[in-house]
Amino acid sequence: MNLSDHNRYIKLDADSNPLPRDAIDFAQVQDPATNLIWLPRYLDDRFNWSAAQTAASAVHNFGFDTWRCPTPNEASTIVDYSRFGPAVNTDFFQIDSDWIWTSSRDAESPQAFAWLVNLYSGYAFRDGQYYQGRVLVVRSAPLPRQ
Repeated sequence: MNLSDHNRYIKLDADSNPLPRDAIDFAQVQDPATNLIWLPRYLDDRFNWSAAQTAASAVHNFGFDTWRCPTPNEASTIVDYSRFGPAVNTDFFQIDSDWIWTSSRDAESPQAFAWLVNLYSGYAFRDGQYYQGRVLVVRSAPLPRQ
């Protein structure tokens, strides 16, 4: 599947069942190209990096306790560079333009800096871990049984 095809997503209900593409009420978003499932909205608050990791891992929605902050690479897969303000497909991600924390600390200064992705324009940036960013959680989808 082509990662540049931002119509690739599947809306899911709370039981992880697929819904029609035009469904308005949905609980999760599956990306078959990356084998990831996202919550379509930010968590309710802003967090520094450490609190963002804790808040993400505390999510226990839809029978799963494996929710987490995405890696920078995972976060970049939802960016749609043909859009801005936000640079995501808002038919699937019901979010505004903001910075989201990733799970990754900065390699040069891991105690002070970590990586965020800007969903206004889609670029990644390192900032101080004190910054109050948003959290968009993700989990790996179960692999199909063979």
